[in-house]
Amino acid sequence: MATCRICFGGEEDGALIMNACPCRDDGMSSVIHRACLIKSAQSRCTQGDQHAWTKCDVCKHYYVGEAEMVLAQHHHDKCRSLGSDHPNALTSQSNLANALADQGKYADAARLYRSTIDAEKRVLGPEHPSTLISQSSLATVLRDQGKY
Repeated sequence: MATCRICFGGEEDGALIMNACPCRDDGMSSVIHRACLIKSAQSRCTQGDQHAWTKCDVCKHYYVGEAEMVLAQHHHDKCRSLGSDHPNALTSQSNLANALADQGKYADAARLYRSTIDAEKRVLGPEHPSTLISQSSLATVLRDQGKY
């Protein structure tokens, strides 16, 4: 029976995400409840962990698959209340675009990258590292779609 690596509960306690982290490929230790994953990221974030929404607390590898998407969407939804031009909202939007691209949802990712780039240019400036990273990410998504 699969159990959550945080609360040790099973499926009866909520939806489980399998293979939340690429390093946790030993079977059961890679299973986590959606709610536990979000609570863990929120806790780490309040403690100053700048990678709480993107990296595993155990191995520090980036989350993948459903875990990546759950955290990116939750963080983006949470940061919307800060306003579309807030730096944390821009970061969460970029992280969501990354997650969409990783899921192969290139059109959605490209749309979100374009929106992020427009806001980053306005708020941070066209030469800011975050703006340049978003532009590079958009170029990668367009390349992956065969749009040269």
